[in-house]
Amino acid sequence: MPLKYACFLSYRGTSSDYYKAIVHQVYERLTDELKILMELEKPVFYDWTRFQPGAKNENDSIRALYESLCMVVLFIPRYFKNPHCALEYKAMERLEIDRLSYLSLSPNGSPQRLIFPVILRGSENLPEVIRQNPQSIYLDDLSSSRVEDSKLIKLAQQIARRYELFEDISLDIAAGADQFSLPTKEEIEDLLEDSQSARQLFPGYRY
Repeated sequence: MPLKYACFLSYRGTSSDYYKAIVHQVYERLTDELKILMELEKPVFYDWTRFQPGAKNENDSIRALYESLCMVVLFIPRYFKNPHCALEYKAMERLEIDRLSYLSLSPNGSPQRLIFPVILRGSENLPEVIRQNPQSIYLDDLSSSRVEDSKLIKLAQQIARRYELFEDISLDIAAGADQFSLPTKEEIEDLLEDSQSARQLFPGYRY
């Protein structure tokens, strides 16, 4: 291929220690499962600095997104209130369309989608892009002391199968990371719950 990561973990940073513990556990459990199934040294990209006040490492984060085959979205109700989350999601949508074209597939209704929403909270009022994704996984009852292994095992298996598909076609889909253009303000506004927050991203953004 080669791609550095099997998946990119996209999540909304908050000050809640309870939520931080859930994010860390999902990351660790998913990483452990993928290491059983794959040979990648670091199968999951996880930007832990998002919990740090004032953190700004968007260049490394976006490059890692390009170098990841899939994206796992840890969804909570305020996910799309963060313009950086909307940027990540829209960027992966663009990559997904391009990459699935290698398999002669379209993201719409495809059983091989590359975006995996994991709903941690807010399943009663999901945005359309999350609700219509057939690969959405519901972990609404997940607590910081318990991770539902069976669903995360299934998720890891799906990601590993996607990676194998792209290994088989022997295309260097990671080429061109330096030329990858980010979505524009106009492109992400349809995802943002608060369109005014897009101002944070142009020309820069803050957590």
